[in-house]
Amino acid sequence: MVSVVYVVIGHDPVVASKEFKALLAGDYASLSSTGVGTNMSRPDSEKRIPVVLSAGAGIPEEEFQQLKAEIGEGNFKWCRLTIPELSAEEIQSLPQPDRLATIWRRKLSTL
Repeated sequence: MVSVVYVVIGHDPVVASKEFKALLAGDYASLSSTGVGTNMSRPDSEKRIPVVLSAGAGIPEEEFQQLKAEIGEGNFKWCRLTIPELSAEEIQSLPQPDRLATIWRRKLSTL
């Protein structure tokens, strides 16, 4: 089971790099994004360092690679959705939330 730990709000590679580094270090106090849809509102004892850092298809490949270079490797995996994955014909008939959930489940199951 995969649990979303934190979502960086917006499209700023500098903010993403800063917040992911803090998150991976367990420094939850310095995180400034809202963390909507995550477990950031749980007590510190229940928060977990993520096992996957991911990016949506709207993040350009060069920015994703830059983020990976800045943060490096660790006890987590990198994952990025692509436009072809979002456009796959077999999922186009699903409602939007189900479509995104199906795409993420497929992607994460390959890690």
